[in-house]
Amino acid sequence: MDATDDALPNDIDALRAAFIIERAKALEVAAELARGLHARIHLLVAREVSYAVPLESSPVLVEFQEAHLRKIAEAYGGDIRVDVLLCRNAEEAFVQNLLPHSLVVVGTRKRWWPTREERLAQRLQNSGHAVLLIDRKAKTNA
Repeated sequence: MDATDDALPNDIDALRAAFIIERAKALEVAAELARGLHARIHLLVAREVSYAVPLESSPVLVEFQEAHLRKIAEAYGGDIRVDVLLCRNAEEAFVQNLLPHSLVVVGTRKRWWPTREERLAQRLQNSGHAVLLIDRKAKTNA
C-alpha cells in the first residue's frame, strides 16, 4: 500500500491516522477523532481465508463487502476509505497494511479474559501504533 496515493491536501506528514474498525461503536469514536484531527478514516477489515482456498479467488466478495461497508460508514460522515483484506492471518494483515505510527481504533467487548481484539491491540502497540480500545457498549458524549 502506498502511503501517498490517497493523501488529503491538509494531511500532515507527521500525523498519519488509520483506523481498524470492526464495530459500529469504534467507527463512531473514530469519526469523532477524525473530525477533531482533520484526518481521514481508513476502515480495514481482515477476512481470514482457509489455506484450501486461493486468496485471489474472491474479488466479487471483496468488492461487495467494501461497497456494503462504505454504505454503513457514510452514516458517520467524513472521508472514509474502505479496504477488505483477504488474508491467512488477520493480525499480520493489519500490521502489514497500516502506515507507521497509525492511530488505531478497535472495537471490543469487555471480558474476564483477553479478547482477540485486545491481543491485536497489544500487537499493534508493540509495532509502534497508538491504539484505542473502545467497548462496544460504552456510551459516548455525542
